[in-house]
Amino acid sequence: MKTRACLIMASLFLIPALLGAEVTMKVTGARQLTFYQDGKEVAKQVVDERMKAAKTDGAVPDGMVKGYFPSGKLQVEVIYKKNAKEGVLKAYYENGKLQEETYFKNDLREGPSKIYFVNGKLAQDVAYKSGKLSGICKTFFESGKLRQEANYIEGDPEGSAKKYFEDGQLQEDMTYLKGNLIKSKKYNIKGELIYEKGAAGEQQK
Repeated sequence: MKTRACLIMASLFLIPALLGAEVTMKVTGARQLTFYQDGKEVAKQVVDERMKAAKTDGAVPDGMVKGYFPSGKLQVEVIYKKNAKEGVLKAYYENGKLQEETYFKNDLREGPSKIYFVNGKLAQDVAYKSGKLSGICKTFFESGKLRQEANYIEGDPEGSAKKYFEDGQLQEDMTYLKGNLIKSKKYNIKGELIYEKGAAGEQQK
């Protein structure tokens, strides 16, 4: 009984220590992240334009990593595994509202990604495959109205793309081929054609 009591007491002392082993990160330079565990620096990462680690010094502990505003409020949280982001990343405005929800696989964006305005309305609804835009991607006005939609293949626009005025009127109708704009029609707020680009070249209306 005495041995069992000692083990219980030992586990009670260990629980606070485990709970206190929080891993945090800070942006400490151009595309540089620094990671801390219990306030002590444990790793540094340099990331590329896709937010994928290009270089890691040290080791990011596996598990949840959080970043905070200077006010102490939660800014970002994401799980790391073997120095790479894995699973959902959530970023927040300082008022606590969700700003971004993006999924990662092996440190690259993979699957749905949504960004929100501070008023809670959707600002961007896209998807990624191996870190590149893939499928139908949409952006919105702060009012919630559709602003732009386009199809992407391996990070490049492909096929039809449309841009709208906030009242829903078509502003530009575009066609892409392998990331290159090959056709475009632009309209004013009245719906009148003001510019056209196509096989015959550019024409100002």
